[in-house]
Amino acid sequence: MLLVLVLVAVCSLLTLDVLVTGQLSSGEGRPSGSRQYVPEQAVSGGSLVDPREPTVQHPPDRTVALTFVDGPDPERTPALLDMLARHHVRATFFATGANAAEHPDLIRQIVAAGHENRESHHDPRRPAPGR
Repeated sequence: MLLVLVLVAVCSLLTLDVLVTGQLSSGEGRPSGSRQYVPEQAVSGGSLVDPREPTVQHPPDRTVALTFVDGPDPERTPALLDMLARHHVRATFFATGANAAEHPDLIRQIVAAGHENRESHHDPRRPAPGR
C-alpha cells in the first residue's frame, strides 16, 4: 500500500513539473542552457551578431571563423601566430585572465598582428556550471 502511495505521489509531481515548465519528454518546450539566448540565425549558420555594436554582420560565403581558447601559451602561441601570418589569416583569441596576466607580451603580439583578443572567463580546470 505504501508503494502505491509513493508511486502516485511521484507521478503527481512529474505531472505538475510538466505543467509548470512546459517541457515534455519529446524535447518540446523551452530550450535549455544558454542556447535559449542565441538567435536562430546564428544557430543555423546565419548572420553573426557583434556584441560591441547593435549591428549584424553577414560573413562572405565560405567563411570560417577561427577561435583559439585558454591561451596564450608561451610555447604554442608564437608558432600559431607565425602560421596564421604566413597564410594571411586572422583569428579570435579568447585568453584566460591568468594566462594573459602571465604573458602580456603575447597578448600584445596577438593584437599587433591584427587578431581579435577577448577574455575568456572559463577556467578549464573547473567544470562548467550545470555539468
